[in-house]
Amino acid sequence: MEVKTIASQINGSADAILQKQLSNIHRFQRPDADYLEVDSLREHLGGHGALLRAGKNGGNWNFHLEGQYRSPGLNLNDVGYIRQADFMGEEIQVSFEMNEPKKWIRNYYISLSQRARWSFGGENTGSQVRATLRLRNNRLWSFRINSKYEFYSLNTRELRGGPALRIDPLFLLGLSVESNSAKKFFGGISYDFSTISIENSIENSLVLSLTWMPIKRFKISGFAHLWHWEYHQQYVSTIPGSKSPEYVVGNIDRQTTSFTLRAELYITPELSIQYYGSPYYSVGDYEEFRRVDHSRSRDINERLEPLDVSYDPAMNSYSYLKDGETFQFYNPDFSFMQFRSNLVFRWEYKLGSTIYVVWSHDRSGWDPEYNPIGDIIGDLFGIEGGHVFMVKANFWFSL
Repeated sequence: MEVKTIASQINGSADAILQKQLSNIHRFQRPDADYLEVDSLREHLGGHGALLRAGKNGGNWNFHLEGQYRSPGLNLNDVGYIRQADFMGEEIQVSFEMNEPKKWIRNYYISLSQRARWSFGGENTGSQVRATLRLRNNRLWSFRINSKYEFYSLNTRELRGGPALRIDPLFLLGLSVESNSAKKFFGGISYDFSTISIENSIENSLVLSLTWMPIKRFKISGFAHLWHWEYHQQYVSTIPGSKSPEYVVGNIDRQTTSFTLRAELYITPELSIQYYGSPYYSVGDYEEFRRVDHSRSRDINERLEPLDVSYDPAMNSYSYLKDGETFQFYNPDFSFMQFRSNLVFRWEYKLGSTIYVVWSHDRSGWDPEYNPIGDIIGDLFGIEGGHVFMVKANFWFSL
């Protein structure tokens, strides 16, 4: 059994504490959360949390039960890391593992789990069931099948401080195969597909990996990720209004491609050179903009109201008219590309004492327009980048 409790109290100026209340961790400004309130004069923010975990590890059958909570005011980012406060949750997992080799199968693992979360206001912010099967044959090839079903929930962060937005049920299926990693040359492929019970909402993810070790002291590996995402209610903008703010969402069609290359050369156990390089491209195209009407409605036509927008190319923005008032928001289309790399020389010149010489390089470009990845893939290396050189030395001595 494992029990953890945490508490925090952050002090500071009223402006600093106000920004923490409005941040994505807390979102005290949500208009539909009557248990939360923004206090612009508050000079401290306090909260608490706990985690209780019990279970069994060892043998064929295993299980664990978990419960945790974080109060709305919990903030650890001055001394640690916290992604989100304001939730209570539980998780149950049961698994069976077989480690006695058979004629074809070396071992396998089956897991079933259930998880749910609620806000301190009793809102269902997540509920899912998951099943996983991992199998390895006697040639040491690994296979994985996993599936997940997420029931409807309320996302209290999607509208960036606006009301909670209903998230429709989602189904995910994933498959992967990996060859024997004890070989000098091995690789793997995985594919994940998910869909929401709404038109124009799917996700495809394909990952390819290869590793080659031509000699014992040199290893090179490559990793490619191709990702395509279509989503019907991606947040676009919050527009102030004379009566109330408008929350605009749209259909997004996003493609992301990334490649990663790693190389490691160990000249001696004490002397090594390592390289990492990764180009990254992500582009998004928005259409069919809608305003959030009844954010918690099961019927998407009640939840989201289509907008008749007009485009201003000079301002690269859209506008629409509602109740005699004009609302405007910038075109959310984007094209982003980045290349990051570093080269590390490591020398352990004395037991426990090491010198590192590092060259780091970074270049990136962003365009507020949609461009297919194929059209911009060659533009990345024409962008001026930055170079950083660092030297780090440590010396070990005994007292």
